[in-house]
Amino acid sequence: MKTQAVLFTAVNTVVLGDVEVPEPGAGEVLLKAAFTGISPGTEKRCLAGLQEGAPEFPYVPGYSFTGIVERAGEGAQIPLGARVLCAGTSKVLGANRLWGGHIGHAVRRAADVFLVPDSVSLKAASIATLAAIAYHGVQLACPKAHERVVVVGLGPVGLFSARLFALSGCKVVGIDPLASRQNLLESAVASIDDARKLLETGADIVVDATGVPSVLPQAISLTRDLPWGDHNERGARVIVQGSYPKDFLLPYNEAFLKEAVLYFPRNCQPRDVKASLDLISRKKLIVEDLITHTFSSAQASEAYAALGDLENPPVAACFQW
Repeated sequence: MKTQAVLFTAVNTVVLGDVEVPEPGAGEVLLKAAFTGISPGTEKRCLAGLQEGAPEFPYVPGYSFTGIVERAGEGAQIPLGARVLCAGTSKVLGANRLWGGHIGHAVRRAADVFLVPDSVSLKAASIATLAAIAYHGVQLACPKAHERVVVVGLGPVGLFSARLFALSGCKVVGIDPLASRQNLLESAVASIDDARKLLETGADIVVDATGVPSVLPQAISLTRDLPWGDHNERGARVIVQGSYPKDFLLPYNEAFLKEAVLYFPRNCQPRDVKASLDLISRKKLIVEDLITHTFSSAQASEAYAALGDLENPPVAACFQW
């Protein structure tokens, strides 16, 4: 069937164009889009032509799609009308896919979609994948209630990380130069130097959610020192949640002396998505205030231009279909 999709057709060129998706086969469902969440850092990098392994233009970007089950293939164990979240379409004709999220209709295996609880709006669920990415990093860190956490970069993944660590009982400090983002976290400062003054002895966990290679060494410097001699302490943990287009250098000596442990979360797992939807449904994790901009699918070009606003970019944004 014919549908529309946001298409990256060349570097820094976005259009809303016509594509086709096939009818659902055995075990598959056809989904009608409601909202699709924009991942600011990743999608800006893709649009700039810097994404490793990206297909040839044109392609359908995005990886967080919410909608309604419109048709089901044989054996698909999901009711018509069900409200769901998935990564996007797995099949499309007329364009390539880079995940295939920003599309008006999607075909997906029923086993690969998540039911959205009735208490969660499809708009809120459209950025639940970003929450799940942050949740995965928090789980890797194994936080303890007394620990001090610094989150560098308060985009959606950074803010979700900060809120999730706070739910674990940790004392959280956020860092972002934009006052509008600082206002979304109770304890936030503008700079690395401000955070050092607050921490005094350093952080137990540092989350880098910037995607800026030059910032990561500064983030590592915020970790606490580890004493020498016999003790049962472990080094601080660094969660590299930023998304990077290529390899970069790390400050080996400082990380070595602190015996820092670095984690590089690989996206998220299905259980992370389910856990995030559950937290959102129980009002433990607040989402709605992070979606600062909602665009119609026809405003695709304007949406990505807004992401490039250096003074007041969206925190998180979505397309409404």
